Amino acid sequence: MTDEQLKLLIVEDNPADARLVQELLKEAGVADAPSTVASEAKEAVKLIGQERFDAILLDLRLPDSEGIATFETIHRAAPGAAILILTGMNDETLALQAVEQGAQDYLVKGSFSGESLVRAIKYAVTRQEVRSQETLRRRQITRGRVVGFVGAKGGVGTTTVVLNVAGVLAREGKKVIAAELLDRCGTFSAALVRTPVENLSGLLTCEPERIDEHEMSRVMVTLPSGARVLYGFQSVDQQACIDPARAQSIVETATYMAGATLIDLGSCLSNCVRAIAERSDLTALVVQPGRVCVKVASLALETMRSWGLDGDRLGVIVVNKTGLATPVNVEEFKSQLGCKILGVLPPNVEGCLDAERRGMLAIESEPESPFAHNTADLARRIVGGVS
Repeated sequence: MTDEQLKLLIVEDNPADARLVQELLKEAGVADAPSTVASEAKEAVKLIGQERFDAILLDLRLPDSEGIATFETIHRAAPGAAILILTGMNDETLALQAVEQGAQDYLVKGSFSGESLVRAIKYAVTRQEVRSQETLRRRQITRGRVVGFVGAKGGVGTTTVVLNVAGVLAREGKKVIAAELLDRCGTFSAALVRTPVENLSGLLTCEPERIDEHEMSRVMVTLPSGARVLYGFQSVDQQACIDPARAQSIVETATYMAGATLIDLGSCLSNCVRAIAERSDLTALVVQPGRVCVKVASLALETMRSWGLDGDRLGVIVVNKTGLATPVNVEEFKSQLGCKILGVLPPNVEGCLDAERRGMLAIESEPESPFAHNTADLARRIVGGVS
């Protein structure tokens, strides 16, 4: 990267100090390197949201923020930028604390020349790039498994499947996230009899590149089982189309936070669903017995195959909610749909209703039922040996 390509943000409330930094850059022959000045933390965060900066020169003492909290605010807003602390002689201990938490370096005001400033910036940017690459490699190694669940049509039991599979995995000590990524109001809260304070809407104010572990943790809830839940929209006024870039960022971030991420995608095959399915290790179509549902399921599978999903990345879960004595013919389903059957969940209408009334999962209220055993088998089959 050349000096002229570097984009710098100077966060400094003293106009004289900010001008001095710009003069030193000019003195070092990089006057063409675009630099922007912000005098407050909130102004800096706004600018970071509008454009990408390679390096940020940061004074920790600002009118609206003080000390290490200033670094935390800016670092959270721009995790990929190289941050250099601008400090006075009396603040070196604070600057070192910021370095320990992720800043690349610190510079004592009045003690550096234009040449040393540019050298420090370039070294910091290089180190930050190396750190980012190492983080990416580490994440790729530890990336969790993603399974998307799509209902062939509304009411087939997709939410029940997702939450109970999540419950099985959490009970076995797995790190698991269950998320509702729907353009309409979610049903997790009704199924769990809980009213979450935060939900999906809290992520839609973030640009895709700003959706990180911190932002995800802020809006998720941990259930008694240990599973973490991202609730969907809770009111009509919150409903919004989730753009594919944000959806993919949410899913990608979740894969670094859990061994398994289970996503309720509803029954509408939107662009958002396609974006998530393309990033998923497996997309499971939830189907009920019956001519109409099987027909709809066939069309849904045809659409998903046109997205490039097939083989081990596509499967069917049969949910028998009718309570009929006649067992599900797995081979017939497989023949009709031309797709592998991941599992069959037996009738458990009363058990599910009772669990709902008690604010529990069906696998928790009736742990020895056929439904619970089949759900456990399904969980192990679709997720495997995740940690």
